[in-house]
Amino acid sequence: MALFTPHSWNAHVWEVTNSEHSQKLPGWLFAGPSGVGKFDCALALAAARLCSNNSGGQTACGNCQQCLLFAAGTHPDFHLLTSEHSFDEANETMRPALRYIQPPQAIKKRKPRTVISVDQIRNLIDNIVTSAQVSQEKVIIIYPADCLNTNAANALLKALEEPPANTTFVLVSSRPWKLPPTVSSRVSKVRFAVPDKQMAMDWLTHNFPRLDKQTLEDALAESGGSPLFAQNLLQAGESGTQSQTEQQFISLLQRQIDPLTTAKTWQGQRLLKLLDELQSFISSIVKSASYQMPAGTATDRKQALAPLAASIPTDRLFTMFDQLGRRKSLLGTGVDETLLLEEICIDLAALAPKRPKH
Repeated sequence: MALFTPHSWNAHVWEVTNSEHSQKLPGWLFAGPSGVGKFDCALALAAARLCSNNSGGQTACGNCQQCLLFAAGTHPDFHLLTSEHSFDEANETMRPALRYIQPPQAIKKRKPRTVISVDQIRNLIDNIVTSAQVSQEKVIIIYPADCLNTNAANALLKALEEPPANTTFVLVSSRPWKLPPTVSSRVSKVRFAVPDKQMAMDWLTHNFPRLDKQTLEDALAESGGSPLFAQNLLQAGESGTQSQTEQQFISLLQRQIDPLTTAKTWQGQRLLKLLDELQSFISSIVKSASYQMPAGTATDRKQALAPLAASIPTDRLFTMFDQLGRRKSLLGTGVDETLLLEEICIDLAALAPKRPKH
């Protein structure tokens, strides 16, 4: 089962976290770029630690009672902390996080919180000070760890300094520099990176056996070398349709919809994911302008991007790409996300060429 196995390019990480020395540490910080499988590897590690048939260093068996509980998202000794904003209702592996946050349907009258709060950490500590309930160990994943606010980080620090017996913490972050040094120094940092091209291609070939090599290579290049981002791109290409979000991007650039109204519709989405998608979209327009669109790109997408590439100067697209990167760095700092979304939508609409006056 994929849930219990890390991606092939993270095999070295698996060896590090299962070494004899690492067994004595209170936990790890999985740090690296988005789209390389950090969270998936953390889940695989948690499943292995809780598995009844794992004698050490192996992946979880996927068949014992512990593994079945873990796969169902109901293992009492597995704890997942995330922010309301980062919670993905469609991702079943995030179901255990509902122990520490309200479900999305319960917070429709307010914006999802972007931080992991001190109350969540306190509730966690109350749950892990006792012995494990059905397994020999307890495992905590905090994702994304850079969402911890100051008070939450301080509360977590105390637990890392004096961890409960048989308890493992796994902090997962694409922005580890946002963690307080006092916290990051208490865990062992495990660095993740984009895999080499051949390893990524082998994985994509296995998952998309009907697609030709050039299509896979183009998707991988457009995704910055990330096989998981390439997977998303290829799945969208196979469906032959554009996402609703991309359709809104295009409508903004064509001044067909109001920027402020669009910003309101985007509220409540995972903003980091939205900005990643928008940067990828800007990159696609640039590639379209230079006739470098991936061979597997759906026809309707090519037709939608071509007029944008022809009408928007490339230097303005590069400037927008850089601005989005700077705005991503502001997430989790207390920035007004509503205002941030409005600014982004206004800037997108401003990229559109001015219509001639009649």
